[in-house]
Amino acid sequence: MIELPQKAVDAANQFVKDQDEANSIVRQVSFVVPTLNANQMGLALSHNLNKAIRKDPYTEYSVYSVLKEPPAILPEFAIYNSSDCMFLRTPLIATDYASWEIVNNSVSKFKYYYVYDVSIFKKANPQVISTIKNSKFCMFTRSKEHAQFLSKFGFKCYGLYVPNFELDGIMEILNVTTSGPSNSN
Repeated sequence: MIELPQKAVDAANQFVKDQDEANSIVRQVSFVVPTLNANQMGLALSHNLNKAIRKDPYTEYSVYSVLKEPPAILPEFAIYNSSDCMFLRTPLIATDYASWEIVNNSVSKFKYYYVYDVSIFKKANPQVISTIKNSKFCMFTRSKEHAQFLSKFGFKCYGLYVPNFELDGIMEILNVTTSGPSNSN
């Protein structure tokens, strides 16, 4: 049997510990959006994803768009057709009803609904509201006021509010609610 110096054993143990810590956080996240074209939501998401990628190049951000239109801001992230996310096991974040339907039918067990625009619920069919409510998505929104508005429809939002796709807040929600990564595709 080969004896290793204690310094080498300690370094190897530290490496394993560091890898375990690195693997305990979400490193892949996908957004499903109606479009990234010139609208407030698309601009906010594109801007914040570009910023997040420059800050942390080790986290993979992907966007799956219902309408495959060129984005208003040059992206530093991948954009796919929304139907391509059906078999992803990574956290999926829906941003409107159309994207919610796509995420709801996916195989991912980490499903989120970021309610960026609460006004869609003012005109929503009660059956649609009931279907969303029964889907058990983790729902979060931009502000306390939005969460209070959604509570009138019986929705419970995660207690952290994320204005304009601020990725630090979104990643905090994902890391707490997934209890670790879902990095296998």
